Amino acid sequence: MKKITKNKGISLIVLVVTIIVAIILVSTVTITAVSAIDNSKKVTLASDLKDIEDAVESYYITNFTIPSIDNVLPLTKDEVLALTRSKVSSKLNTEITENEDLSSQFYKIDLSKINVTKTAYGNKKLGESDIFVIAYPSFKAYYVYGIDATNTTYFSITSKISSVSKVDQPTVDNSVTTIITSGNVKVIKNNSWANKMGVNIEADMAPGETLYMSVSGVTNRLITTTVGMNKFSFDLLSNIINNKETIKVPSLTLAEANYIEEGIKPLSERYVDILKYKGSEIIGKVRIDLSNFSKKLPTITSAVLSSYDNMNTVKLQLASSGSGIKEVRYEYYKKYTDNAEIDNYYNNITDFDSTYLLSKGKKAKIANDLTTTINAPKNVQMIKVAVVDKAGNVNLYNQKVASNLYIGYSIDENIQPNLKLIAKITNISEAVTVKFSKSIDGVTYTDETSYSLPINTLSKQHTFTNVSSSKEYVKISVNNANSTIKETRVITVNMKDALPKYTTNKLASKYNSPYIPINFEYVEGTYETGLVIKDNNNGNEFVWIPVADFSKFSRVEYNKGNTVASCTEDKAQPELAAIYASVEKYGGYYIARYEAGLPNIATPATANHNTVCDGTIKPVSKLGVSPWNFIPWGANNDIASPGNGAVTVARSMYNNKTDIQSTLIYGVQWDAALEFIKNYGIKDAAYPIDSTGKGNYYPNSLKVTGASTAYKLNNIYDMAGNDWEWTMEAFSTSRDIRGGSYLNNGNEHSATFRYENSIAGNVHFITFRPSLYIK
Repeated sequence: MKKITKNKGISLIVLVVTIIVAIILVSTVTITAVSAIDNSKKVTLASDLKDIEDAVESYYITNFTIPSIDNVLPLTKDEVLALTRSKVSSKLNTEITENEDLSSQFYKIDLSKINVTKTAYGNKKLGESDIFVIAYPSFKAYYVYGIDATNTTYFSITSKISSVSKVDQPTVDNSVTTIITSGNVKVIKNNSWANKMGVNIEADMAPGETLYMSVSGVTNRLITTTVGMNKFSFDLLSNIINNKETIKVPSLTLAEANYIEEGIKPLSERYVDILKYKGSEIIGKVRIDLSNFSKKLPTITSAVLSSYDNMNTVKLQLASSGSGIKEVRYEYYKKYTDNAEIDNYYNNITDFDSTYLLSKGKKAKIANDLTTTINAPKNVQMIKVAVVDKAGNVNLYNQKVASNLYIGYSIDENIQPNLKLIAKITNISEAVTVKFSKSIDGVTYTDETSYSLPINTLSKQHTFTNVSSSKEYVKISVNNANSTIKETRVITVNMKDALPKYTTNKLASKYNSPYIPINFEYVEGTYETGLVIKDNNNGNEFVWIPVADFSKFSRVEYNKGNTVASCTEDKAQPELAAIYASVEKYGGYYIARYEAGLPNIATPATANHNTVCDGTIKPVSKLGVSPWNFIPWGANNDIASPGNGAVTVARSMYNNKTDIQSTLIYGVQWDAALEFIKNYGIKDAAYPIDSTGKGNYYPNSLKVTGASTAYKLNNIYDMAGNDWEWTMEAFSTSRDIRGGSYLNNGNEHSATFRYENSIAGNVHFITFRPSLYIK
């Protein structure tokens, strides 16, 4: 008989069980580690987003503009979705929808402008989508690339990320207090400041039990109940009286409701008791503290106006019923026109409601003493102010920021040596003195003349008869007898030569005596102030750009947008070579006085007008027509044969004349025009790099050509703002647009700004401008 021995070691079953347990333990550790890493990524992203949102809103309050990257225009939601990774674009769209930003504008944020430079994300290390954008007006930040964590992708602060990151979403404080009594009465109410009481009551009633309400400890008022569980709620006591709440208290009086709603009782007595009786015995009592409720509107208790040379200010003293002031929003509402008449500040906007102001209005800073000071340009007569308290009450005010005295003017004649103008003032109910004086340097004023104006006289004409300079500064001062009412305005007047200098002989053309083309006539101005000519056949107007020193006829680096070095213009290219030769020979060239216009369209085209751009329809350079937008640079990036677009249309304007040829404006011509404005006529050195107030910029809408004389410099309109303008400058395979648009601001996107755009760009905010050279 064979002896069977037992082998020492691990059995197969034990081994298998051990391996399975090990795998489970390793998997658990791995999953835990991955979860920790994912949570860390979400916390980091949420922190970055919160820092950016706070910093951008603070920047906007101070500067009234978004701190965007200089050469980036506002993006639509679809353009933002196109930037992100294709596999996550639907998730980004979901977050944009959840945040109610579907119709918002989005800006690429320049982190250096808001001093947020140490971010884990948004550094473009992962490509062009590795950036942050801000939605306006919600000021919600998005990380366009997104982070992948816990089987999804995160872009912004939403509920799914804030629960992990502990970064609060901007929501209302919904903290509640729950009170339960022995009488089976439970009350739930909001503890934060509110303009609704938000009270919910549950009362389990047995046979023989009654329920009462007492306001501020006064009379018990019977509540209608049934046997069993009763559920009531109310937001306002006055609504109970009007039978608009689920709780029914038939005998409650308005006087009792006003103890709390009108603040008649002190804070310590603003409460409601719910009392439960069995027979005559109180078996349950709940006191509802309503000292956090207020429906009284916050107020402006005083307003102090101050007038300075360049702006007006108003200092407002604010007050609330107890909750405190949350914020103050405002918008420019009314303005004085040049004729001293009051008009809407924004065209076609007659008023602002609280919804608009709270989402898009400018935000004012509130000092610790509950005052706020708002600055406004001199021509702003009134602002609309929304004062918001912490209970959510909003009070709207029409607040004057300018005094009743405003000086407007009109010029009847400015041909040397005579300057005739009319001062126009707002309605003054007492006699005033009006003084006129003039200066050639804006410092020393001479020839002062005074006039006494009786009560309610609104204008006075004055003529200077000894004007010899091409530019005059005129000071108009108005004051009453004791100088309690006073105002001064200084205006700049460009004078016309009594005998304008020009010639009809091409060979005699010089920078200061330009050639007038065949069938054109002189209109106004001098070579220094902008000499304007008009085509007698169709009324197109052009302005002469003098080039006194041909060696300076070159492109200029303004440090705005693309650099000159990154853009190309081949001087040997036939068309540009002809322009250089013409400028050297004849002393200058002409540019269209206005943006290229759509013939016979008198309202701005904000939808694609589908005008053919093959040259069969000619553009116009006229006042008061829609800019020709929705036009590409061309179909091909080829100067000689660009196909349909702005280049072809500009050339078609004058392509069969013996003495002139039209082209799309070149970069060198654009810069020479800006240098002309900088150094001649009004000599506005700031204009090329900061065109604020001298172009149609945000928040205005698209306007017709020449909509405002404020946008005219040396008789040239709209080189800043309104619409971007195509040029012949090349940036790689793109072409530069210049001058900004109504969607931008005048500081960042000034008249000099270079921004590359695809030649196929066919949008509402790009137009073009023709130029003429003498052949």
